[in-house]
Amino acid sequence: MSKRKCVFRLFSAWNDAKEERWLEEMAQAGWHLVSDPVVYCFKEGVPAQMRYRLDYRSERSGLDEYLRLCKDSGWERVFSFAGWQYFRTASDTAPEI
Repeated sequence: MSKRKCVFRLFSAWNDAKEERWLEEMAQAGWHLVSDPVVYCFKEGVPAQMRYRLDYRSERSGLDEYLRLCKDSGWERVFSFAGWQYFRTASDTAPEI
């Protein structure tokens, strides 16, 4: 059974690049995001070079098509929170969201 840990951390909405870098550092240490910002929960796994991206979508219309496009482009949606979409990929060639 793999370990889980949760970390309380606050980031400003305009500081998403800092949050993405922190999530990437956690993945390099073997902790992979599974849920929720503010109290970030991670599952222990193999250390990996992952890219994380956050994207804000306030509209629900067209969301399925948007998520399908992201998935087809190599991005896995981890979860969403208050309109923020959290994605990750291990691919160096996945286009930016």
